[in-house]
Amino acid sequence: MKPNTGQIYQSVRKAAGYSQERWAELLNTSTKSIQNYEAGITLPADDIVFRMIDLTGATHLAYTHFRRVHELFSDYLPVVEEKGLAAAAISMMKELADIMKVEKDIIEIACDGKVSDDEREKANAIIKEARELIAALTMLVCSLS
Repeated sequence: MKPNTGQIYQSVRKAAGYSQERWAELLNTSTKSIQNYEAGITLPADDIVFRMIDLTGATHLAYTHFRRVHELFSDYLPVVEEKGLAAAAISMMKELADIMKVEKDIIEIACDGKVSDDEREKANAIIKEARELIAALTMLVCSLS
């Protein structure tokens, strides 16, 4: 596992105000398992994560856990920071404005249905902006849940 991967599980537990012992009881697992999740030694099973989300309402945990369990997607799904609703909404609006700045390039590239060599740099910039918008939208959805 990657370093610090357990921090999300620990932060969710602490934000909910549970000790490791009580958390283990609620999740029907051992305190040692909780310690291993939080130390990044092992990943909790999906059913444990679903219970964590049910107990805390921390919907961002589902997305973050999915990225970690399926490493293939970690290269393609953007990292989503947990922010409050106001910050998430502002981030989304900023990223939406940024994607609109490359709207003309999107249309130019899309007209012939392919990315030519001379369009590659613009296409990469569009991809970057699109990924940032996806991250901001995901953050907003998690904040609204």
